[in-house]
Amino acid sequence: MNKRILKTPQSAIVVGCGYVGSRVAATWKKRGSRIFVVTRSESKAAALADSGFVPIVLDLSQTTSFPQLPAADTLLWSVGFDRTARISRDAIWIDGLRRLLDALPARNEPWRLIYTSSTSVYGDGTGQDVDESTEPNPVTEGGKVTSPVAADPASGAA
Repeated sequence: MNKRILKTPQSAIVVGCGYVGSRVAATWKKRGSRIFVVTRSESKAAALADSGFVPIVLDLSQTTSFPQLPAADTLLWSVGFDRTARISRDAIWIDGLRRLLDALPARNEPWRLIYTSSTSVYGDGTGQDVDESTEPNPVTEGGKVTSPVAADPASGAA
């Protein structure tokens, strides 16, 4: 296995602290990483700080300028869709990711970007196994929005 892929980051920004993001953040923190977590909620930021994370309060759907972001070596994008927020999937998964990538500070070494997506980019697999060689065939809105980003996350679907 490629040890570079499995390497625990020294520091990371975790965007999306739901089911996947919170578990990855906790694992990295346990292994000694400094973890910055992005949330749009002040109350969630306080709870995350109490758990030893460094919160960044940021609403990805807003076009206002972002706060100065840390020069962490890894960015984990694990943003789910909040149906109660009344924000389009494009505003978060496309425009929000693009603005976030543009706001990252310059580094001497490239960022490691880990992008979690949705199996909906593959459409109805009728129970078959899905892996990186499976051709995307999105049929839902979520699958259609995330499909181009999943193919090249660094583009922000540009």
